[in-house]
Amino acid sequence: MGRRDITLPGRLLFTIAIVLLIGRPLRAQVPSFPDSLHPQSLVTRTERFASTHNASLGFNYEISQAPFTGLFKTYVLSSTTLLGSPVTRDQVDLMADMQYELPSPVNLFLLIEGTMSNDIGADELIPGLNNTAVTFAGIGGRAEDQEGNRAAIAVGGAYNRQLNTEDAGGGFYGDIAGHKTIGGYNISLAGNGRWHNTSPRINGNLLLNTSLDRDFGDGVYLSALADWEVDHDDLYIRRREEDILQYGGETFEGILKRRERSFRFTSFLLYPVSDRVGFDVDVSVVSNGIGRLESEEGLPPTPREPEPYEFNQQDGSVGGSFGSWYSTPALYLTARLNYRTSQQENLVDPVGDVPEVELRRKRKTSAFNDYLSSYLQFAGTAEYRLGRHDTLGVNGSIGIYRYDTPDTTNYFDKDEKTVTSEFRYARRFSRLLWFQTTGQVFLTHLVYLFGQNSNDNNWNRLIRLSPTVHYHFPEVMENRLEAELTANYTDYDFEGRTQNIRGRSFRELAIRDSLVLYLSRKYGLVAAGELRVAERGSFSWKDFAESLLERARTELVEMELFSGRDSTAQFGFGGKLSRVRTFRADPRGEMLPFSDRTSIGPTVHISLPVTERTRLEADGWWEHRFDESELVGKTPWLFLTLDLKL
Repeated sequence: MGRRDITLPGRLLFTIAIVLLIGRPLRAQVPSFPDSLHPQSLVTRTERFASTHNASLGFNYEISQAPFTGLFKTYVLSSTTLLGSPVTRDQVDLMADMQYELPSPVNLFLLIEGTMSNDIGADELIPGLNNTAVTFAGIGGRAEDQEGNRAAIAVGGAYNRQLNTEDAGGGFYGDIAGHKTIGGYNISLAGNGRWHNTSPRINGNLLLNTSLDRDFGDGVYLSALADWEVDHDDLYIRRREEDILQYGGETFEGILKRRERSFRFTSFLLYPVSDRVGFDVDVSVVSNGIGRLESEEGLPPTPREPEPYEFNQQDGSVGGSFGSWYSTPALYLTARLNYRTSQQENLVDPVGDVPEVELRRKRKTSAFNDYLSSYLQFAGTAEYRLGRHDTLGVNGSIGIYRYDTPDTTNYFDKDEKTVTSEFRYARRFSRLLWFQTTGQVFLTHLVYLFGQNSNDNNWNRLIRLSPTVHYHFPEVMENRLEAELTANYTDYDFEGRTQNIRGRSFRELAIRDSLVLYLSRKYGLVAAGELRVAERGSFSWKDFAESLLERARTELVEMELFSGRDSTAQFGFGGKLSRVRTFRADPRGEMLPFSDRTSIGPTVHISLPVTERTRLEADGWWEHRFDESELVGKTPWLFLTLDLKL
């Protein structure tokens, strides 16, 4: 749909980044940067909607001016909301790696890296208690040969701030990368590690990635990957703010020593038997572990004694698949068998003298979450070209998931069977007109093995049909019309169920139409519309009877007149109208109006080439909200992006 798609990936990545910011764990001690942060770029984004403001800044710049080379990265996220209790969350990650080349295989380099988070809310009693910061600055040597194999180590100082408590000390940093070909096998190794001794806390991590692959010719290919990561985090245990203010003293009541490890191995073999027949095999092994232990070592007297137990969670999985295919100019067939088994074990060990009764209780409580699961699936696809313009495709799968717990008081053991199928027909009538229809059926049967949870045993049936017509006349117009009919039925099959509702149903009809019309070489028109009608009710599959409970009707219309093309300045002005009406059933089953909400307002889109390598994008909507035809609010929406290629 032309230029309107330009901002969608950026908005999606921006939204994901804000979600990650809100959910970022406290133990994050290492700066991280998104994959979307491209080299030699500066990207800033900001958006404002209702009482929430989000902003981000990404910077990635490499320099190479003998005898200096360097890499600078930073990523800043900020989110502020004024709804309810105002909250501001910030996350800053930075890294600067400057190297000075010497007339020897070893060069000097300076490394500065850090991560900082701010979490400020109106309800906090002690300012800054939620803020964290980790910084390392060091100098060292980096050896690198002509093939790009390198190893580096740096020594310096580390700083760590948590719960308004600042610690400093020494630190080490190291990284390694190498590649070598032996007997046709390509072998590579990459990794890095950190160790910060900010007494009384020690934090560090180690990450190693290895890979091996070989192309044997004639399409035969083998690869294997292995990742190993270890995290060592010491975190202060937070005291209640009320206790700190009332009794004084430190903001913490101990140290939580958290140890994590993860290992992942995957391998893949591709083996074509002939030009028409072949198979592939993949195997994966995953092992993870998390350990937690409280300590007061190196601390002044604390308000309470550390919990005298060490908690360990160990989980792993082994899986693989075998697939085969058959291909001719008109027919393509595939079949695949997948299997995976997973296990989790939760252990509790004493670190001192503890009552035997209490130890047994904690072990039993922790073991409640132990489980063993397995998943077996068979899947296949078939695609047949009926002619030059017609394609018919079918795919489906059948699988079973088993979840078992060794604890006799855990009643969540279950079996879940799934059957999926899809039918697709596509026809290209001409170079300009294309049609496709897709039909899908998904069936799930969930069975809890114990009577305590068998009230939730159910069959879930999902049926979907979606035809699409696409017309594209280059430089003149593009139109896409899509309809979608979805029906979802959940039927409880526990015979002793006392509730009146035996099942639930959800149906929805959606029609979407979009149009891009190029009025001239300079001006164009973008229009989109959507109609969506959804119904929810109680349902009995056995009697195939339904009682409607609620209906919702959504109407959306957007239109915008724009000028310019991708390589020039673009301006767009238009409007947006959306209306949502809901109806609910009364005791007699009649659908009565329940709510009627309308949003309308002007929209604007601006895309300006600030320089040859810099572009500014802005999208805005001034929403006017009506409830039962009465104006209840005005909300400005603004999305702003500056993309600078350095």
